Amino acid sequence: MSRRPDAASHRQSDRGALGGYRSGHPLVGETVYIRDFLAAGGFAIPSPRLLLHAATLGFALPPGGGQVHFESPLPDDFGEVVARLAPAG
Repeated sequence: MSRRPDAASHRQSDRGALGGYRSGHPLVGETVYIRDFLAAGGFAIPSPRLLLHAATLGFALPPGGGQVHFESPLPDDFGEVVARLAPAG
């Protein structure tokens, strides 16, 4: 039996979605798929790691399991990178 991938796994496997360069907004700290963005004249924002965070996450558990919901504050190192980008003043 074959299984059709869901939309989320399809987006994750798409090269453009991973690096974000097709939208003109690559992920901060991304180092692999940003090559094409840089070659097209874009610039990288320096970061010690990939800045990808889910502030809230929720999903339905298997039948009868109900809903779960998680929240997580922005990590400190995200704030440090954002502070470097903020205009002085």
